[in-house]
Amino acid sequence: TRRRDGAAAWYYSCETDLGYCGALRTAATIVADDPVFGRFCFGGDMRTEKGALHIIPRDGVRRRLHLRTAGQKIDFESTGARFAKEQPIQWFPDQQRFVFLLESESTGGEETTLEITGLPAQSYKIVCGGETKEFHPGAEKTAQLRIPAGSSKYSVEIVRS
Repeated sequence: TRRRDGAAAWYYSCETDLGYCGALRTAATIVADDPVFGRFCFGGDMRTEKGALHIIPRDGVRRRLHLRTAGQKIDFESTGARFAKEQPIQWFPDQQRFVFLLESESTGGEETTLEITGLPAQSYKIVCGGETKEFHPGAEKTAQLRIPAGSSKYSVEIVRS
């Protein structure tokens, strides 16, 4: 809600038209196939190495990754953790395999939520910190990962089984 006196600042953020808060809520790293420029990474750096795409999020928040390539629309959104700073998210498109590091927040609980949408409806294994879980994108959207609060980086691997 806006202030009743007509001023443009919002009560809860002191920002005009949600500038800063809007930027934080929409920050993401996006990899897309552009018809003019080819494959491009917005909000991050990208390189190809040995059949894998190495994506380094540099959007400032490091919680969201959107892949819009070759007819695929895959999204990752993390709650309670973020992609590790300056560490690549490795995507092997031919194998539908992802390898990345997560850093937990110092104030979070033990559970970290990783919302995954757009993966082909098959069975996947998620390996995180020595634990292995089955994940079925058609039946569930959210994967619960156990990462202790304030811990260092945890390796996560998602692979089609």
